[in-house]
Amino acid sequence: MATIKATWPTGLSTLTIDLAMTATNIYSNLSSEIDNEDAANNGATTYLYADFELTFGNAIAAASVAGGYVGLYVIPLVGTTYPAAGQTGVNAIGPGEGFFAGVFPCGITGTNLTGLVTTCVNVPIPPLKFKVVCVNATGVTMVINGGTSTASVLKYRRHNLSVT
Repeated sequence: MATIKATWPTGLSTLTIDLAMTATNIYSNLSSEIDNEDAANNGATTYLYADFELTFGNAIAAASVAGGYVGLYVIPLVGTTYPAAGQTGVNAIGPGEGFFAGVFPCGITGTNLTGLVTTCVNVPIPPLKFKVVCVNATGVTMVINGGTSTASVLKYRRHNLSVT
């Protein structure tokens, strides 16, 4: 009888993404590109899933609203361009519900988000190059990702299933 096992590479990679989402329902810009094509993986099979980890910056001194979260969208490369997504601002156009991949839950109401680490795991990813977009539904302003101690940071790790 075959056994199915999940296999993860060690460590997480940091995405370059501007998480300065200044109000609820504001989208981030597109992240840096993740190359999940065979050629990028030295001819190995592409990855099926990714785990994402969001760490809130320590300048967020407010608590999430009831049911607050940060939404995650996976945007695949279509031909040579990415679909319009992730325009920031009050009139931002979201990436569309077909790209929705999951949520980073932000705890119960009254939980201070400073330094909170939350995850979105086993997200199906395309066998293509792709980027991610986040939407702020926490009810509080998020600080800019920039490698400082006050930055909110998004990391990822791709993984597969193996049969033995």
